[in-house]
Amino acid sequence: MLSKQLKDPVFNPRWRRLAVVASCGAWTIFDLWQRNIGWAVFFGALTAYTAWHFLVVWEDQPPRDKDEAA
Repeated sequence: MLSKQLKDPVFNPRWRRLAVVASCGAWTIFDLWQRNIGWAVFFGALTAYTAWHFLVVWEDQPPRDKDEAA
């Protein structure tokens, strides 16, 4: 289900995909700094998943139809 949600045309611009990956990575580092290991592992995994999906296997999605967006 998450993979389908990530295939949204809103993520077609590269800067948006990089912003999502960078914010997840920054949150991982913050949690490590605060010594919240459980949350750091969670956000580290989320960072790895979004980096893989957005930076390695991403294919631009066609724009949504007006009928589909409503």
